[in-house]
Amino acid sequence: MGLDPFCGCGTAVHAAQKLKRKWIGIDITHLAISLIEKRLKDAFRNRVKFDVIGTPGDLEAARDLAQRSEHDGRYQFQYWAVSLVEANPAQNKKKGADGGVDGIKFFRDLDKKEAHKIVVSVKSVKLKPDETVVFSWIVYKSRAQRDAINKKAMADPRLADMMDPKAMPFDGKRMFWGGFKGLVEF
Repeated sequence: MGLDPFCGCGTAVHAAQKLKRKWIGIDITHLAISLIEKRLKDAFRNRVKFDVIGTPGDLEAARDLAQRSEHDGRYQFQYWAVSLVEANPAQNKKKGADGGVDGIKFFRDLDKKEAHKIVVSVKSVKLKPDETVVFSWIVYKSRAQRDAINKKAMADPRLADMMDPKAMPFDGKRMFWGGFKGLVEF
């Protein structure tokens, strides 16, 4: 039996699996765990079966992971969430604004050979009991159209009360926003 208590990228467990040996791999980061899972699934497809212990299995466990402060704090939640869609974590681990890029996933259209990239953006908030999270997505045909629509919205008298920073219907400091580029058009 192989024991690797610091799996990292999973070389030892991969070798043990290839040699048809039993193995136990241990790591404390969700980045390493998801990397090893992907590595084994890619290499052995459906010929490998293993259990992962310690990753969230329900909503309460996911909340717990998101609220922890040890072991890179919320980054562990981010790594785990990115792994759920089988994306690769972004290499830009830094505090503050990261441009909304937490992971990258590549795909090919069924009828084309060129690869496309999808950006994965993970958001977690410290939701208060009386709050609701709202996600919206607006697609503009062009930057000029976006600017024209925003100008009209800012001048709309029906929205004037909401434009006062003291009377906003939401906490603007807790808002996520970005000028993202479209990657796929339908």
